Amino acid sequence: MPIKEITRGKFLITLNWTDERGRRRRQRITVSGRRRDAERYERDLKNSLRAGALVVQQPTPPPPAPLFKDWANHWWETLTLDNKANERRSKRLNLGNHLIPFFGNTPVDAITVHQVREFQAQQIRKGLAAATVNNHLRHLGRCLRCAQEDGLIASNPTALVRKQKENTEAWTYLETEEVPVFLEALPEHWRSLFEFAIWIGLRLGEILALRWTDIHWKRGVVQVRGTLYCGEIVTPKTKTSVREVPFQDAVERLLRVQRKAAVQSMFVFPSQTGGPLDPANVRRALNKVNEKNIMGRHIRFHDLRHTFASHCAMAGVPVNTIKDLLGHASITMTMRYAHLGDRAKAEGIETLAAWKKAEEARLEQKVGHILDTPVDSEDSEGATATLVVSHNHK
Repeated sequence: MPIKEITRGKFLITLNWTDERGRRRRQRITVSGRRRDAERYERDLKNSLRAGALVVQQPTPPPPAPLFKDWANHWWETLTLDNKANERRSKRLNLGNHLIPFFGNTPVDAITVHQVREFQAQQIRKGLAAATVNNHLRHLGRCLRCAQEDGLIASNPTALVRKQKENTEAWTYLETEEVPVFLEALPEHWRSLFEFAIWIGLRLGEILALRWTDIHWKRGVVQVRGTLYCGEIVTPKTKTSVREVPFQDAVERLLRVQRKAAVQSMFVFPSQTGGPLDPANVRRALNKVNEKNIMGRHIRFHDLRHTFASHCAMAGVPVNTIKDLLGHASITMTMRYAHLGDRAKAEGIETLAAWKKAEEARLEQKVGHILDTPVDSEDSEGATATLVVSHNHK
């Protein structure tokens, strides 16, 4: 019979065999520990039966499972070395700020589904976004999956916890007529960076990591090779984020003006010391515009990227092309802009319908004017004949 788990960490082994007198025998043995240890012990018992003697001896209990804080530190230090630097830093921050404070003193084999759900609920009560909570659970799940692979736990409790539904629709963009109003509201020395963001569609970290060697004037493209993360230039978010984005004449003029202003720095948008700008300063400048409520709604820096993509869609740029320009890993992310292309098509049809209606009215007015024109008596017969012939010909 298969091994049955009685309670967490306790298993029942049932042995059935025929003794030397031909009698059916059965023995039930309870063992503590991990399932893999119980399975190994069952194999030993069956081997002893085949040898002709059943030796029932409790297996050596396994060493106690490590506390989560010890395992998490071991996992981060040894099992995430193949991750990108920004991904490792993100995991380190999530472990230190969220996961270890909650699970730290709990042995990894004692973490239950109920505890994981309690952690999730605590995060939601703190007001964290659904995407942030899901990210914390994802890191917890990967940490415990490695514990499962090492035989420290029988199953991963995060696998049974439902992720939070992320609000992917909470974004906005600037209409064409809103762009100059938005730029005018910014301090003058910030306008070039924000205008560049609107017309090129790069992420904030990608813009701040741009060097002048990434601007290819002859080909008219910006080469995205890195992103600014925690003060360091690291590889971009995904493989598809490494890309080239063409720029238009207005962006070239903006860049040439910026080149004169930043002549002493390798960065396109440098700080006063010549290094990359601090993203916090960029957001601080944007917050001043939001405090005045000039746009009538809260504008995030990432909404400028949405603005670029939305304008592309409304201009009829194919969705796959927009995906490549934005550096999305999946077309699913880009499809949020598809309805704007449909709107542009609908507006085009409405324009055509309005033009057709105006043409019909003009023609109707012209025909009415011809019919109302008096005809000379001597030519009336010929005119009537012409009309009849034309009708029959039609």
